[in-house]
Amino acid sequence: MMRSMFSGVSSLRVHQTRMDVIANNIANVNTTGFKSQRALFTDAFYQNLQGATGPTRNPLSPGMNAQQIGLGLNMGTIDNIMTQGASQRTDNPFDVSISGAGFFIVQMGDGGRGFTRAGNINMDSQFNLHINGMSLMGWGTRVDASGRHVVDGSRLEPMTLGGEKQTMPGTSTEFIDMVGNLHPSMADDPDAERPVITRTMSIFDSLGNVYTVDVRFTFWPEHSQANDSAFSYWTFEFENDDDGVVAFRNGVRETANRAVLGIDAVTGGNGGGDGPFGALAFNTDGTLVGVRSWAAPDPVTDPLFTDADLFEADPTGDWTILTTGTRYWDMSIVPISGVAPSASFGSGVEIDLDEDDPISSGTIRIDSSRLTAGMDAASHRFRIDTVDGGPMGTLRDISIGADGTIIGSYTNGAMRILGQIPLAVFDNPAGLERAGANVWLESANSGSFDGLGEVGAMQGGALEMSNVDLASEFTEMITTQRGFQAASRTITVSDEMIQELVNLRR
Repeated sequence: MMRSMFSGVSSLRVHQTRMDVIANNIANVNTTGFKSQRALFTDAFYQNLQGATGPTRNPLSPGMNAQQIGLGLNMGTIDNIMTQGASQRTDNPFDVSISGAGFFIVQMGDGGRGFTRAGNINMDSQFNLHINGMSLMGWGTRVDASGRHVVDGSRLEPMTLGGEKQTMPGTSTEFIDMVGNLHPSMADDPDAERPVITRTMSIFDSLGNVYTVDVRFTFWPEHSQANDSAFSYWTFEFENDDDGVVAFRNGVRETANRAVLGIDAVTGGNGGGDGPFGALAFNTDGTLVGVRSWAAPDPVTDPLFTDADLFEADPTGDWTILTTGTRYWDMSIVPISGVAPSASFGSGVEIDLDEDDPISSGTIRIDSSRLTAGMDAASHRFRIDTVDGGPMGTLRDISIGADGTIIGSYTNGAMRILGQIPLAVFDNPAGLERAGANVWLESANSGSFDGLGEVGAMQGGALEMSNVDLASEFTEMITTQRGFQAASRTITVSDEMIQELVNLRR
């Protein structure tokens, strides 16, 4: 039998395999994250008819090349083309496109680990994240020493947005900022004997419940800039409840049982105090120089109170001095009654082990470093800013950052880290084996996965498209067809030659 016929058969077989590869590429032209393949040929084993000989001088003889006849061709390699596919914008926050090297890590139904470039992440009814039905693996979070949620990259786990991630706990108010200038012209009645400025602020307990409290500042002209005083004085107080308990109001101002927590004391940054009332002393340029707490009854409404008791001390002497460093007050607050008796308030909570009525108290720090008095009222409007604390919230939306970090947005306006999506990186990604469903598996020639993953570059709201080049595939299809056609002709001609040999016996 003629060798040319078998060479033609091998060519037909290999060109058919190449056409299978091309057809698969074209079929997956719209498959997310698909990587195309190419089929490369090698010539088959050669039969030596005569070996090569070298030239000689004596006797003079020329060299002769070897005489070899090829036996067709074989499939050399089917390579994975791992070039980057174009990004398709989807605006879906759960869609992620990988920029550069790396694969998403998934856990398959049999518990095995796979890898994929397809970033079409979905969430099930239990808030678990998956890709094409396989659990997406990633890094969870932990709470650090400062109380913040940070990524824990020490182990891989199935990614989920369920459990405690669905809610944002309320945070207690620990810091309040007083900003601006106290001036009698801003009082409700500037012509009153002692002008009063009232401001309302909101604070939050540890469960996220919101409370409102009225703070009243009263100007004392008879003591301010008097002949014997170089200071102006304002008293502050937190509005009394009907029963005389200093109280915060919970939302609507009820007429009964409206006290939910009371002020135990207001103290200065460097000293102590024992009452809910106090005085502020400002020097002639409007700078706050001292604060003093007072346990006596209301200095404005109680006729038994003598204002000399409050102002008789020197504000630069036995008051809490605020002329240097951070100017703040510490306000100690104590739960009394209301909708959330188990909540705590402020920072530095201490438990009062009263056998009959154990309570907890905390501290809210009030910063007065930007508080002045007596200056031009038009240029410094006084206000109270609550700068921290917030209500409880529920998860409203997520976003995935360029490094795979998942950020959750909550209905209370807060944000927190929910986890991070790492990438698996291989020394030879083209050596991975395909397993279908856009999944790749480790092979002996791909290099091994480190078990944890690495931080990679990603683009949220987009998917990586297939890297199939249709122009190239159609060109390859034409050349493959012509190669197959030519190989079939060699078989036909070989058959005709054999037929001629058979006809010799006629």
